[in-house]
Amino acid sequence: MKLFQMKNKTQDLIGFLIVAFHLVGMVGLSTESYFSIFISLVPYNLLITFLLCCFYISFQNYYKPMVLIAMIGFVIEVVGVKTGVLFGEYHYGSVLGFKVLGVPLVIGLNWLVLSLATHSIMRVFLNNRFSIICTASLLMVLLDLLIEPVAIKLGFWTWDSSFVPLQNYIMWFFSAFVMQYVLIKFNSSINYKLGLYVISSQLIFFIYLVFNL
Repeated sequence: MKLFQMKNKTQDLIGFLIVAFHLVGMVGLSTESYFSIFISLVPYNLLITFLLCCFYISFQNYYKPMVLIAMIGFVIEVVGVKTGVLFGEYHYGSVLGFKVLGVPLVIGLNWLVLSLATHSIMRVFLNNRFSIICTASLLMVLLDLLIEPVAIKLGFWTWDSSFVPLQNYIMWFFSAFVMQYVLIKFNSSINYKLGLYVISSQLIFFIYLVFNL
């Protein structure tokens, strides 16, 4: 019992850190005098968020789906950037850090974190596997709707058109669908607290910056 309570306290502390990092980041990015410092820290924030998420997941049990999802996320972005066929015509800026084939290395981790978080939330409310896959995928698309305007303003990526094409969101759904299927296929049981803290931090971060950039 004590071990269980200690694990819960540790996870709550980790969750608090995830939210805290995003709170500090959003204030720094919206403050002109600190903007240049915090914009340079964005890729490290993504990396740290991923590492903190690992406290909620047995890497020994789930390293295969985690590696697979990160690879899928990276590969579809490479194809997307190089061809413009999947998401539309876009390219990444320098904000997200070191790039390979035009895509920041951390982008695969971002897909992974969002997949794990949305999956953990939907498993709380739903039992049907197909329903979990569909609703978690839809939630990822809704998050992207919120992410896009902020990411464009901050220079994470740039669209060649003056607006985000509809095919971007359609492809987001199908990409997320594949990732959610992978988690279901490996019967990945993820603590709902991961989704609670990650999605809360994302919502606070991007909603705040939508109105303060």
